[in-house]
Amino acid sequence: MTGEELLQRKLKWEKTQDAFHPMRTEVDGQELRIRVGDFPEESLYTLLAGDKELAQFDDWPKTWQRPPSDKSAGFYGKSKTAKTTGHDK
Repeated sequence: MTGEELLQRKLKWEKTQDAFHPMRTEVDGQELRIRVGDFPEESLYTLLAGDKELAQFDDWPKTWQRPPSDKSAGFYGKSKTAKTTGHDK
Protein backbone atom coordinates (compact mmCIF):
# COMPACT_ATOMS: atom_id res chain seq x y z
CA MET A 1 0.00 0.00 0.00
CA THR A 2 1.37 3.42 -0.92
CA GLY A 3 1.70 6.44 1.34
CA GLU A 4 -1.04 8.24 -0.61
CA GLU A 5 -3.40 5.28 -0.12
CA LEU A 6 -2.64 5.20 3.60
CA LEU A 7 -3.32 8.95 3.91
CA GLN A 8 -6.84 8.24 2.60
CA ARG A 9 -7.48 5.11 4.68
CA LYS A 10 -9.29 5.12 8.01
CA LEU A 11 -6.62 4.50 10.67
CA LYS A 12 -6.71 4.52 14.46
CA TRP A 13 -3.43 5.58 16.07
CA GLU A 14 -2.09 4.85 19.56
CA LYS A 15 0.50 6.65 21.67
CA THR A 16 4.07 5.43 22.12
CA GLN A 17 6.76 6.39 24.61
CA ASP A 18 9.07 7.56 21.79
CA ALA A 19 9.16 11.37 21.51
CA PHE A 20 10.38 11.24 17.89
CA HIS A 21 7.78 8.62 16.87
CA PRO A 22 4.86 9.43 19.21
CA MET A 23 2.18 7.37 17.43
CA ARG A 24 1.88 3.92 15.88
CA THR A 25 -0.73 1.72 14.24
CA GLU A 26 -0.82 -1.58 12.38
CA VAL A 27 -2.16 -2.15 8.85
CA ASP A 28 -2.26 -5.60 7.26
CA GLY A 29 0.27 -6.88 9.82
CA GLN A 30 2.73 -4.04 9.19
CA GLU A 31 3.58 -1.47 11.86
CA LEU A 32 3.31 2.16 10.80
CA ARG A 33 4.77 5.04 12.79
CA ILE A 34 4.53 8.82 12.71
CA ARG A 35 7.76 10.79 12.96
CA VAL A 36 7.53 14.43 14.03
CA GLY A 37 9.65 16.75 11.87
CA ASP A 38 11.43 20.02 12.60
CA PHE A 39 8.58 22.21 11.32
CA PRO A 40 8.64 24.55 9.36
CA GLU A 41 12.02 23.51 7.88
CA GLU A 42 10.66 19.96 7.44
CA SER A 43 7.19 18.52 7.08
CA LEU A 44 5.39 18.33 10.41
CA TYR A 45 4.75 14.58 10.04
CA THR A 46 6.35 11.67 8.20
CA LEU A 47 4.58 8.34 7.79
CA LEU A 48 6.99 5.41 8.18
CA ALA A 49 6.80 1.66 7.57
CA GLY A 50 9.88 0.36 9.34
CA ASP A 51 12.55 2.90 8.38
CA LYS A 52 11.01 3.56 4.95
CA GLU A 53 9.39 6.98 4.47
CA LEU A 54 5.98 6.58 2.82
CA ALA A 55 4.65 10.14 2.96
CA GLN A 56 5.41 13.59 4.38
CA PHE A 57 2.55 15.90 5.34
CA ASP A 58 1.60 18.87 7.52
CA ASP A 59 -2.16 18.42 7.92
CA TRP A 60 -3.48 15.44 9.89
CA PRO A 61 -5.75 13.36 7.60
CA LYS A 62 -9.45 13.62 8.45
CA THR A 63 -9.78 9.82 8.12
CA TRP A 64 -7.20 9.21 10.86
CA GLN A 65 -8.16 8.97 14.52
CA ARG A 66 -5.59 10.35 16.95
CA PRO A 67 -5.06 8.67 20.31
CA PRO A 68 -7.16 10.14 23.10
CA SER A 69 -5.45 12.86 25.08
CA ASP A 70 -5.72 13.14 28.83
CA LYS A 71 -6.83 16.74 29.13
CA SER A 72 -6.90 16.50 32.94
CA ALA A 73 -3.18 15.71 33.05
CA GLY A 74 -0.71 18.54 33.19
CA PHE A 75 3.04 18.57 32.74
CA TYR A 76 4.54 15.08 33.17
CA GLY A 77 1.04 13.62 33.48
CA LYS A 78 0.33 15.18 36.88
CA SER A 79 -3.11 16.48 37.64
CA LYS A 80 -3.74 20.15 36.95
CA THR A 81 -5.83 20.38 40.09
CA ALA A 82 -4.11 22.72 42.53
CA LYS A 83 -3.57 21.52 46.07
CA THR A 84 -3.86 24.03 48.87
CA THR A 85 -1.28 24.09 51.62
CA GLY A 86 -3.31 26.00 54.16
CA HIS A 87 -0.86 28.91 54.07
CA ASP A 88 -3.38 31.18 52.38
CA LYS A 89 -5.73 31.29 55.38
